[in-house]
Amino acid sequence: MSGGGRRHMLAAAVAGSIPIAATALLAYCGDRVNAFRQKPLFALGFVALVSAVACHKVRIKGFRLPYYVMQTSISKILGIFLTPLPASPHQVARFRYFEALTQRKKYVRTAVGEVREVHTTGGRTVRLYYPEAGGKQAQAGIVWYHGGGWVIGSLDGSDGLCRQLAKHTGAVVASVDYRLAPEHQFPTAHEDCCEATEWLWKNRAALGLHPGEPLALAGGSAGGNLALATALELSKAGSEVQVGAVLAVYPVVDAGGRATTS
Repeated sequence: MSGGGRRHMLAAAVAGSIPIAATALLAYCGDRVNAFRQKPLFALGFVALVSAVACHKVRIKGFRLPYYVMQTSISKILGIFLTPLPASPHQVARFRYFEALTQRKKYVRTAVGEVREVHTTGGRTVRLYYPEAGGKQAQAGIVWYHGGGWVIGSLDGSDGLCRQLAKHTGAVVASVDYRLAPEHQFPTAHEDCCEATEWLWKNRAALGLHPGEPLALAGGSAGGNLALATALELSKAGSEVQVGAVLAVYPVVDAGGRATTS
């Protein structure tokens, strides 16, 4: 490789490292970003310093570093300072979870006939996915409880999976938005799921679920736990709800904390 080629490669590496280094530094600071916000003059000075470095023409054996570094560096730094961060750890987890969903590469959502939201008597939101348009009656109904350790997770987080379930099973999928901890401690989530499931059963004909078919309860992780717990609770309480199957995907079922080989 010629000397000019090596210089161009080195300059490109330096150009790319400035915004990455600035972002890494702020990420390392972690919760200290909030402290920066409480000291606006210090924050402005910090941004100005990094911007000055990013905008400066760096000479590497006669090769001048261009100005295009400026836009990337400043946007990354200001983005971190201007993005509102929640205060408590569980709110941070939900914020990061939502951020990961919205910033990942766009994917093609599975097309279904219809999606609509209803509300139970207890105020819980249930999102219904119909395999055919017009809410046409399906042969079965699946109640889905999202995962997230009972602390994070949402209807939007399970949207893609529920769409696939509706399309490939031909069933109406009802995704339940139960309340989360720590604001709502146990057994709130469990009670919400039981109440929503009973409401869906009582209103199944109006919602397009086949009145003669039992429900299938399903969920992943903490949602798998809720699916199993809801099925057990409804059977013990002598509920009218008929549960024909439980699909528990890697459910939380062992509270003993035993060590396993996997």
